[in-house]
Amino acid sequence: MRLARQTYRVNNAQVEGPILCLPDTWLLWDVQTFADINPQTLAILDLLDPPPEVLVVGCGAKMQPLPQQLNDYLRARNIAVESLDTRNALSYFNFMNDEGRMVVGALLPAGVGAGPSSDSS
Repeated sequence: MRLARQTYRVNNAQVEGPILCLPDTWLLWDVQTFADINPQTLAILDLLDPPPEVLVVGCGAKMQPLPQQLNDYLRARNIAVESLDTRNALSYFNFMNDEGRMVVGALLPAGVGAGPSSDSS
């Protein structure tokens, strides 16, 4: 998988916008900014069997800390989380996936400015 500012190249197909990457497939993801990432937009994690070991969040142009509500949601499911700028998140996802780990990438395009995050406890 390769990355441009607003698109990804996945298996020779150009994909625009945010995506969720699973070990063997990817899905378009209905978020627009970092502030849109919450338990509801990651509800697919509850459907995966086996559950993911790690969620890699690509925050867009720069890394942002995740809101406490989201950290609590992931911790309750025993899912480790890495929050990185999208370029590094994509590399991390590919590395973990190549190792055969159950990893999910939640990736905003690299050109997306990191919007304000609200830390709702």
